[in-house]
Amino acid sequence: MRETKDNGAPLRVLLADDDALVTRALKTILEASNISVVGMASNGTEAVALYRELQPDVLLMDIRMPGRSGLEAARELLRGGATSDATSGGVSDGGKAGGARASADGSASGGAAASAGAGVGAVAGGVTPAPRILLLTTFRDSEYLAEALALGCRGYLLKQNFASIIPSLRAVMAGNFVFDEEVVQSLTTETRVKTDPRLTERENEVLTRIALGENNRDIAAALFLSEGTVRNHVSSMLDKLGLRDRTQLAVYYYRELVERGI
Repeated sequence: MRETKDNGAPLRVLLADDDALVTRALKTILEASNISVVGMASNGTEAVALYRELQPDVLLMDIRMPGRSGLEAARELLRGGATSDATSGGVSDGGKAGGARASADGSASGGAAASAGAGVGAVAGGVTPAPRILLLTTFRDSEYLAEALALGCRGYLLKQNFASIIPSLRAVMAGNFVFDEEVVQSLTTETRVKTDPRLTERENEVLTRIALGENNRDIAAALFLSEGTVRNHVSSMLDKLGLRDRTQLAVYYYRELVERGI
């Protein structure tokens, strides 16, 4: 299947990883799906320079690289600017390749997802979206995940799970956040999670499901609620915690409520 954008042009991806074997393998996998690999970087400094020169649709980048890391490069590319506001979408895991959109219904199709810390820039004839950065890692770490979310990165995948990369790129281009299912599962089994006393028991349940990648429809079905009730819980949590959107709720969950294993 040929991976294209809405205008029919091939998807353009920039790769960044200090392991040449990984970049070659990724290039082979992507080009087999007719995705255009426009460049390859071996560290964060090269990734920033090539991104600005080539303007790819997605930057697929390792987190740990010598010199400037992937998170440091993402911070430079995403630094500053406005954020979008969404209370109804969700973050999605790479296994499902579903996810969020900034809409009232909380469905998992299409749309532009909220992105905490992601900037936009005005250009002639419209608005240029913030860089779409999909991070690759071998580490299942809640701190990395929280920082990636806070920066406005669009996803966090395990690099050994090559099968998730194509659907994840497709999901990112649709405006979704994608997180590898193994990352989500390991965080839930290897960590202890606190609850926030400011939130009701039900709100804490909804918050956990937002952080695990579920949209309003998923949450409503799992908790036997209406989607309208879920939206009301999300709005209540944002008000109580002083946050802007559900991406910030997910960041808050991983940064403040997840404790490393005991």
